[in-house]
Amino acid sequence: MGTKICKLFDKRMKIIGITGGIGTGKTKALNFFKSKNVPCYEADRRAKDLLNSETELINIIKSFFGQNIYNKSGIDSNALGSIIFNNKKALEIVNKSVHPFVKSDFNKFIKNQKSEIIFYESAIIFEHEMQEHFDKIILLKSPIEDRINRLIKRDGFSPDEIKKRISNQLDDKDKIPLADYVVDNKLWEHTLLELEKIYLKIKDLD
Repeated sequence: MGTKICKLFDKRMKIIGITGGIGTGKTKALNFFKSKNVPCYEADRRAKDLLNSETELINIIKSFFGQNIYNKSGIDSNALGSIIFNNKKALEIVNKSVHPFVKSDFNKFIKNQKSEIIFYESAIIFEHEMQEHFDKIILLKSPIEDRINRLIKRDGFSPDEIKKRISNQLDDKDKIPLADYVVDNKLWEHTLLELEKIYLKIKDLD
């Protein structure tokens, strides 16, 4: 895959995807690239922001899941998560509803960047068959036990809830052939070395 040209803004840049299942260390990997002063777009985090800020999207979500899916603080993430991770149709509805808003938001993000490299983090690059939009894709993978432990500490989910969420994402064996770089995040010190090597390779891309 060669360097993409963002037709909307006529800017030449390398767009690098970072993906992996929940609890594999995507955010930590993205923070490594942020430390290199490279623009990084966090699609999963921005999706949550947009669910609370875009009136049109809010109305779409309410039309499917009812007014009570939002409270005074914004979207009830726990309630929505309980629905969509136990119902693949509901998950598909949310993903399809949010995706156009994230795409538009990313285009705005691109417009404000001068860097030749941009990193785009999302858990569902392959699930949405978005791989052709990226020059290279980095896949983070990690043992299931490590993922469960991270998510228990981070989000307070039960092991059963975590396993349900993992089951709604593609298995690593299906993702690996689609990725350009695969990082096995077992020990962070080793992961850092791998990310550094990948970063140097990406910098040298034509």
